[in-house]
Amino acid sequence: MSNRTIIIGAIAVVVVSFLGATFLINLLWPSSLQEGRPQLVAVPPLKPLAGKSTILARAAVGDPRCARGTGAAQSFRQAAKFGFAIAAER
Repeated sequence: MSNRTIIIGAIAVVVVSFLGATFLINLLWPSSLQEGRPQLVAVPPLKPLAGKSTILARAAVGDPRCARGTGAAQSFRQAAKFGFAIAAER
């Protein structure tokens, strides 16, 4: 077989597959989607939340005494210089 025959055959397979899938979708899919849908009704608004919320997030903070030679102690000093508080979890 030549390359031309293989390419024409591959294109024919793709075209037939596309046409067959389109035909089956039109045959099996309902023509009108509005018939089977339930009626939409208005829902009452939700009650507002009472009280205040607190968000807790865990953070891993290294001990500057254990970070010698890694540059982590320098980042702690820079954070303190800009007024950021770094607190250890107890």
